[in-house]
Amino acid sequence: MRVTESFIGYKTIHFDRTISVEPLELPPHTYESDALWLGFPKGVPGLPPADLLGGLHGAEHALIAIAPLLVLCDREDIAGVSSPLHEQTTLPTIILFDEIEGGAGLAEVLYTSFERLAKEALSLVSDCPCTDGCPSCIYSPRCGSHNQPLSKDGTIKVLRLLTEGTNTGLKIK
Repeated sequence: MRVTESFIGYKTIHFDRTISVEPLELPPHTYESDALWLGFPKGVPGLPPADLLGGLHGAEHALIAIAPLLVLCDREDIAGVSSPLHEQTTLPTIILFDEIEGGAGLAEVLYTSFERLAKEALSLVSDCPCTDGCPSCIYSPRCGSHNQPLSKDGTIKVLRLLTEGTNTGLKIK
């Protein structure tokens, strides 16, 4: 897959308080990498359209959080993106990719051990005692969207669908 990253600014933070937000004018960085994509041809049953992106986004974060348990990597070696209607797959889609130029084979290992990845991610989120999501389950410190939107209930529905396997029409490539 071709990845394009754009850095548009940075924040100066003191403890939990934002001191300033400064814009940056840098060219985008584009590179090729390995990826795993999950397409949902039938959508996510029981998940209202308004919560779809929050559920996909939360599932993306949970899958990335669990990935280092299955492959020898740091959480920052894997990135992701989710879309309620991806322009290339034309489906609700989650993409996980190696955040290493040229790839390192991490997405391939996640693909081959996907059943375990999905089960562990579902356990992470459903066993968390929070009500709306938290840093222990679906919030990510690296989220480019500032953890918005996220839906813990939607995330659980997406992850349950992923653990059910291919009888749901799920496409894993």
